[in-house]
Amino acid sequence: MKKLAAIFLLSIAASASAGEVKPYPLKTCIVSDEELDPKRKPVSVVYEWQEVRVCCRECKGEFQSDPGKFLKKLPAAE
Repeated sequence: MKKLAAIFLLSIAASASAGEVKPYPLKTCIVSDEELDPKRKPVSVVYEWQEVRVCCRECKGEFQSDPGKFLKKLPAAE
């Protein structure tokens, strides 16, 4: 599991440094649909040139398990 997480983080770093990352267009967590509270410090993830924000580590894990499921929410927001 740690190896998988390290590979994922390396791919995020490579994606972010290779070009322009699209900003996250929503004011809610992409997983839970709850409003992102700046006091709780939302977690940002970059997946295939798209920034995504989630409200907590649990949502981050859920996003990472099936990104395509949640990324479907973005075209409607743009």
